[in-house]
Amino acid sequence: MIDHLSSTPVIRMHDVTKTYRLYPKPIDRFKEAFFRGRRRYYKEFLALANVTLNVMAGTTLGIIGLNGSGKSTLLQIIAGILQPTAGTVEVRGRITALLELGAGFNPDFTGRENAMLNGSILGFSNAQMSEMLPEIEEFAAIGEFVDQPVKTYSSGMMVRLAFAVATAANPDLMLIDEALAVGDAPFQVKCFQRLRKFQKEGKTLVFVSHDTGAVQRLCSEAVLLQKGRVYATGEPEEITNLYQRMHWNKELDELPTSEAMDEAPQRSGDGVIQIVRGWVNGSEERRLPDMPCGSEIHMIIRVRFTKDVERPILGVQVRTAGGFHVGGNNNWYDGFALPSHRAGSVVDYDVTFRILLHPNIYTLSPGLAYETPEGVGYADMWEAMFVFKVYHNKLTYFGLVEMGMGISERGEMEERMDLPERHLAATKQLLHF
Repeated sequence: MIDHLSSTPVIRMHDVTKTYRLYPKPIDRFKEAFFRGRRRYYKEFLALANVTLNVMAGTTLGIIGLNGSGKSTLLQIIAGILQPTAGTVEVRGRITALLELGAGFNPDFTGRENAMLNGSILGFSNAQMSEMLPEIEEFAAIGEFVDQPVKTYSSGMMVRLAFAVATAANPDLMLIDEALAVGDAPFQVKCFQRLRKFQKEGKTLVFVSHDTGAVQRLCSEAVLLQKGRVYATGEPEEITNLYQRMHWNKELDELPTSEAMDEAPQRSGDGVIQIVRGWVNGSEERRLPDMPCGSEIHMIIRVRFTKDVERPILGVQVRTAGGFHVGGNNNWYDGFALPSHRAGSVVDYDVTFRILLHPNIYTLSPGLAYETPEGVGYADMWEAMFVFKVYHNKLTYFGLVEMGMGISERGEMEERMDLPERHLAATKQLLHF
């Protein structure tokens, strides 16, 4: 076992580099062997580049980064599954790892048999594993499935068994790669409670996740990887905020530019009413400045009528950059009639609303329609005409909408009552019963 007061790092990595050879076609490997290396058919992919890390005993290290940044490769090198192309890695103590879902399990073996097999790999005897099995079964809580082949398991059952086996081994160092994201909410609570217990015992955890809230709550240090390199290290809150900005900027860069939309506008409609120009808070730029939660959007849409319209309809949809429909409205839903206009008229419409959204990237999509005796005609819909990013001055962990929810304590009760009685008592007091 590790001396948790030791000044020697549990993990010591120095200038670790990992490269892969990528072949365009499987036959290229054969061609390269045939030419005995005189011709090169592969290109190199740099998964990790000169990574240096020291992790002390008792540390919970969070590793975050965009997809493809090298997080899983780094964890596999620490676990000893992969060997670095260059550099040195030293790891002390017993390691357990939750890496790819189902990794280390034989799909044809039962859960019980896989638990015994994993225990033997970790150095436990059959007698020791037999003593540990009741605890593993109780924690995994998969019932009779423990004696069924693992290939019949759901992803949630798989991670339950894997986590139960990994933690029952009482490791000095535990590596977790996004595995907990698969389990259901009650099981995740059990997992975090056990990880907290490990932390109190001075164990070392290395935790890879895209869940910035989990990294902030669980970790004492954090590392941000970018394209295989250590981009930043520091306090979890500081590093996760940096990661979020990096993530938002990437999403913005992947969205179509204003020029690209001019070349191939994402618009639809019969053109009876046409959007000519638009402004948000005085700006015509498609990528708007970052906006704090709670600020107001004032949108002006200039339109041209190509035909006489008795009952125009204007609406705006708010979506995430991924296309999820957050909300929106139009005057028809509100029961508010806009004035009629003749062909050739040019009109400005105002749309205002307050941003009660959590940090994310959002798009504004204005649309025009009109009522006819036969129904509604769709005139012009401009998808993602504007893009904006919302930031917040406090931590938010989930959801899209700022609920304005307040949480406080009423004070300690003199005598214990169950929840319905407490609510009834409080209500009677408020109503002076």
